[in-house]
Amino acid sequence: MDRRKFIQKGALTGSFLGLGGLSIKAMENVLGETAFAKAKNTFNLKYAPHIGMFKEMAGDNPIDQLNFMADQGFIAFEDNEMRNRPIAEQEEMAKTMTSRGMTMGVFVAHKIYWTEPHLASGKQEWRDEFLEDIRNSVTVAQ
Repeated sequence: MDRRKFIQKGALTGSFLGLGGLSIKAMENVLGETAFAKAKNTFNLKYAPHIGMFKEMAGDNPIDQLNFMADQGFIAFEDNEMRNRPIAEQEEMAKTMTSRGMTMGVFVAHKIYWTEPHLASGKQEWRDEFLEDIRNSVTVAQ
């Protein structure tokens, strides 16, 4: 976006807000564009928002949120809970990301023990659990 046009539109919008009671539709008519237009540009870096970050604007559905993120210009996505989602939902999210040109970022691949040492505990059952989680997460990553 052209910086000069952005500043001009920002000043114009600010002056309308000072009038109070002016609807968003009226501002759209003056500015000549919608308040939530699809992204004309994408970010150059792979900023990766999470599910829930835009739920107030896109709703609770993860697919709607992914589409909203893509509309805003995001080209990456990150989901710490991906491995815990139903497989059908994972597949639908992957299909949406592919069709929207988004890349999957990181996700948590194993159970996290916040209050106890896990891998350094020396407990074989915890090591086995960790390795099983990692094996299962390879499928999620694919």
